[in-house]
Amino acid sequence: MFLNKFMTGFIAMDTHIDNGMGICLSMEESRLKPSIKRFYKIKEKYTYKPFKVLRILVMRDTHQGTLKLSQAKYIDAVLLQFNMSSCNPMVMPVDKGSHL
Repeated sequence: MFLNKFMTGFIAMDTHIDNGMGICLSMEESRLKPSIKRFYKIKEKYTYKPFKVLRILVMRDTHQGTLKLSQAKYIDAVLLQFNMSSCNPMVMPVDKGSHL
């Protein structure tokens, strides 16, 4: 993980094999993106609509200030693969709606 803090904000970047993700304000992005593009092909995602990263669906609502992560489709596919799609669901140990 790469994290760099500026007076105007920060840049956070994470990579996994051939996937990576970066979060920053547009001011920092304008400084960093040209340097990265010299060495790597960048595929940009617009965060105003849902997108996937490493099989995780990322949903952002700027009006409510929320960020939601979901792996429901991936979990359903794994359950189907192992013939467990009709198994009984269990309650998660964390209360729904908890703010972590």
